[in-house]
Formats: sequence, C-alpha cells, structure tokens
Amino acid sequence: MAFPDFGPADWLAFARRTCREDAQGQVRFAYDPAISESIKGSAPNTVPPDLWPLWDSLTGKPVLVLRGALSDLLSQQTVREMDARHTGAFTAVDVPHRGHAPLLDEPVALEAIDAFLQEHVG
Repeated sequence: MAFPDFGPADWLAFARRTCREDAQGQVRFAYDPAISESIKGSAPNTVPPDLWPLWDSLTGKPVLVLRGALSDLLSQQTVREMDARHTGAFTAVDVPHRGHAPLLDEPVALEAIDAFLQEHVG
C-alpha cells in the first residue's frame, strides 16, 4: 500500500489532486490511466529506457532525491547507485509511510526541500 497512514480526509485530498470533474459532472482522472498498462502483469511488454545517461548529465549539479520509503519503483539500491555515479552534491531522503511517489507535503519532504534550497539556492 502506497499510503498506509491515510485517513478519509487524506484520500479525499488525494482524489482532488488526481481527478477532475468534466463538463458533464463526471469525475475523470486528471492523468492518462493507460500510463501503466504496458508494465502490468508478470511479463511487462515495455522495455524500460536506459536513463543512466540522463542521470549522468547532471554531473556537478546539486540533486535532492525524495523517495517514498515504500516505493516499488525506486529502490534503495538504485538510489545508492545514483549517489555512487553522481559527482555533485547529492542528498537522498526516504519519506516514511509513502510509496511511489511522495506527495511532497509530508513534513520530512518539506524539511528536506527547504534545507536543500537554503543550501543550494540560498
């Protein structure tokens, strides 16, 4: 479960972030629900792209990684590899009780963002 500590008010706020009411009054997703179709099942039919060249292009740039501690998409091992490959300032924070992805309103996420901006944007 991506948000194990959510109560009714949290789920309502989440629904308002991810859904919209159309002109006919119907509730619709505010994103394309087909985005995950190709990775479903035991034999996904999408080959993930090699994103390491893009990551490597951030050499020398300060980076903040906010990872949902319960994420099934971004592993701790991948974050360690990101850190090992990166030559600039690198900060990684696990946001507790969150899957992929944190909502960025969690106190841990907000504190990390504030500290990162203070240090690197000032």
